[in-house]
Amino acid sequence: MRDAISPNAWIEQMVSTVDPASASTWLEWWQHGVEGVVAKQVQGSYRGGSRNWIKVKHRRSMDVVVGGCRPGNRLLLGVFDKRGRFSHVGETVPLSARQVQVVRERVALADGEVWTGRRPGLGHWKADQYDDWIDCKRTAVIEVSYTELEGSRFRHAVRFLRFRHDRDAISCTDEQFGEGGN
Repeated sequence: MRDAISPNAWIEQMVSTVDPASASTWLEWWQHGVEGVVAKQVQGSYRGGSRNWIKVKHRRSMDVVVGGCRPGNRLLLGVFDKRGRFSHVGETVPLSARQVQVVRERVALADGEVWTGRRPGLGHWKADQYDDWIDCKRTAVIEVSYTELEGSRFRHAVRFLRFRHDRDAISCTDEQFGEGGN
């Protein structure tokens, strides 16, 4: 196959290795635009429609505030700007049954609080994705993991990791996005 396609400005052969340590160092190149690495069996070939190749992405973490919840067991996430306005930055993937139980014990429903900055808006897939949500008090800080940012928003799957009881909500600011998270 390599001989069937000649290299040019549009096609570039990627490096490969069978050494797990080398592949692990490549994951640290995320600061230089490397999104992840593809892992497969040494003798495995690509088969369309099959998931026998695995993409391993570099995951980072950030502390954010729970600003709401919506059907499908997802949490709406926010941070504060320099003026103290609370803005939407993304949402989690659906929580597990155990995570839902823990969140219900620790997150209180809002009493008249509103999104003072950027409100949850249209989702990537459906125009009515954010039509239905419940506001929560802006006190619960959680750590989430993510793979990519798009400006001051999470771009892809955001996973709930844990509560951060040692941190005040107001300390979760949009400045974290300039740092690229932890």
